[in-house]
Amino acid sequence: IAMSVSAAVIFFSALYKQGPKLTKFTYYRSVALVISLLIGYMLLLTPLGFILCTFLFCAAYLKAIGSKSWTTAITTAVLAAAGAQVIFQIILESQLPRGLYGF
Repeated sequence: IAMSVSAAVIFFSALYKQGPKLTKFTYYRSVALVISLLIGYMLLLTPLGFILCTFLFCAAYLKAIGSKSWTTAITTAVLAAAGAQVIFQIILESQLPRGLYGF
């Protein structure tokens, strides 16, 4: 219930928030970049392993959507990869790709 309420609040606040105006070219470029990152993530997941691939994807994605600094993008990517590792590997006990380097 709490997640539904939170999602509704975020959704409706985003409807009324005036964001930056994007041209069609900028919008399509951003969409193409995100799709390219997702395809790269999919192709590199098995060779690189879950943790490294998730870290690289998050860092590139955050920088692509407009993170101000690399420090913020890298810190957030480390936290996201570590959090995903804990959730999927330790709590849910699922098997994740280890990659060629074993992590």
